[in-house]
Amino acid sequence: MEEWIPSVKKLGSNVQSRLSFAHSQFKAGDYDKALEEIAAALRMDPRDPDALLLKAKIHYDRGQLTEAEALARDAAAAAPDQPKPHLLLAAIHYERGETEAAIAATDHAIALDPTHAQAHVLRGNLLGTQQRYDEARRDFERAIVLNPQLTMAHRQIGRIHLEHGDTAKALESLEKAMLLDPNNGLIRSSLGDLYRSLGRLEDAVLQYREATRLNPSLETSYIAAGDVYLELKRYEEAQFEYRRAILIRKKSARASLGLGKIYLAHRQFEEARAELDAALKADPNLVEASNLLATLPAPSTPPAAT
Repeated sequence: MEEWIPSVKKLGSNVQSRLSFAHSQFKAGDYDKALEEIAAALRMDPRDPDALLLKAKIHYDRGQLTEAEALARDAAAAAPDQPKPHLLLAAIHYERGETEAAIAATDHAIALDPTHAQAHVLRGNLLGTQQRYDEARRDFERAIVLNPQLTMAHRQIGRIHLEHGDTAKALESLEKAMLLDPNNGLIRSSLGDLYRSLGRLEDAVLQYREATRLNPSLETSYIAAGDVYLELKRYEEAQFEYRRAILIRKKSARASLGLGKIYLAHRQFEEARAELDAALKADPNLVEASNLLATLPAPSTPPAAT
């Protein structure tokens, strides 16, 4: 990196050289230095769309959605024929729970560039969150036509087939995805879901564990592995997976639910109550936790002091 930075600086002091350096810092994760270079670029050209968009991405990554949205809109105004600002706006809307607005932003991006494969993937993902699976599948299929190497489009088609109970087509799509990217934890996790639906629990748990080996921050795969171990009544291994999920996200409702079930299986009612309460605090709509709490005996009260 030390050899690279001076060579970038030698490019000059125009907008593009500043942005080249800013992008290198952004990729390295040094957002503060990237912002310094972006500020220098914007002093030279306050409406440069690439500078505005990169600054918006940094604010988005930092969770500063209001600032990110304003900058993305400025970038879109500065480059009205470019789809990228609208894709970032879609991501911002989705983070806020504004799914329809997010879909509208991807529609705008696709209208500007119908050949933008990633825009179709993003639109398909958004439609999938609304269970509009047929529309989502069409977007993923279009993305694959545009770019057959788009691993996640194959994966998402596989997940849609699995949702519809077509395990043969699901396996076909997921195997295509894995051939393209064998080290992708999300694909391994989806294969785990497929095997679990087929009752191949040992194969499922192997895929979940491989998913977390490839992507140690994949909370959902730890929980899925824990759920399979729980189904197999391998309680110690289940507990280990749930605890790993909680290390990633302290308030993990599904992990706490799983731990509560383990304590229930061992008739450790007070420990079960604590975990189920934690699950409900993390997700008040988790009906299964509420139902299990209702089955617990009343808490024991200590004897009165004499």
